Amino acid sequence: MEIIVNNMALITINETLFVQLLSFLIFLFIINRVMFRPLRRTMNERDTYIQEIQSSIRQAEDETAAILDEINAQESAARSEASALAKEIEDAGSDESVKILSDTREEIKKRLLENRELVEDQITHALQDIRNQATDLADAMIGKLTDKG
Repeated sequence: MEIIVNNMALITINETLFVQLLSFLIFLFIINRVMFRPLRRTMNERDTYIQEIQSSIRQAEDETAAILDEINAQESAARSEASALAKEIEDAGSDESVKILSDTREEIKKRLLENRELVEDQITHALQDIRNQATDLADAMIGKLTDKG
């Protein structure tokens, strides 16, 4: 080592500069191996993991959309089926009501005819009774008129 007394400079170029430069390069090599490479590897792994998660999220969203479409289709089919079933039940009820109404009308006609026959029979009996009573009354009046006279 050389000591320079006469010249006071801020930077002097001597052997220590090369030793320091060599030490700095060794330090960079070691820090690159020990710190930067693992750090880059970890960052790359994290980026890959995030991309995989984003891909999984997109896939889950697509599956959810597909499931929702399927549910909507099933709901639409169920509504259509329910509507058709309601129409079928309504038609069956309408047919049944027409049948019941027809049966009721027939029953009414039948009972009306029975009642008419009953009333006509009662009228016939009443007229017969009135004729018999009128005949008996006329005979009694004639009998009384002829006995007095």
